[in-house]
Amino acid sequence: MGGYPPETGIAGGPSVSAPASDPTSISEGGLPRTTTLGILGGGQLGKMLASEAARMGVAVKVLDPTPNCPAAVVAEQVVGSFRDPQAVRDFAAGVDVLTVEIEHVDVPALEAAARQLAMDIEPTPATLELIQSTHL
Repeated sequence: MGGYPPETGIAGGPSVSAPASDPTSISEGGLPRTTTLGILGGGQLGKMLASEAARMGVAVKVLDPTPNCPAAVVAEQVVGSFRDPQAVRDFAAGVDVLTVEIEHVDVPALEAAARQLAMDIEPTPATLELIQSTHL
């Protein structure tokens, strides 16, 4: 199936494994396996991201307007627009960490979610705003 040997990490470096006493942790300092990752956009990139997260035991939800989007085969899909502020806020309330697979999302809604829910959003709304401004 590919991947790295258990004794090595990315690029052949040493791997960091979770303590055997904590089955909910992926790695020291990593997300617990009980975390739900939210992805705005469920296209091919979202599918690849969700697939790898699922292999690590992380639950994934995607917000995408297209029913049965590509990522829906490996993640729970919420049908809705990542450009709709209310849909983004509602979606964010149901996940622990939020990321995007497409940069054309509602940045003010992400800022509100980060503020209201004290949520980690990566890339940050400020970064997404900068990316969007380069497309003008």
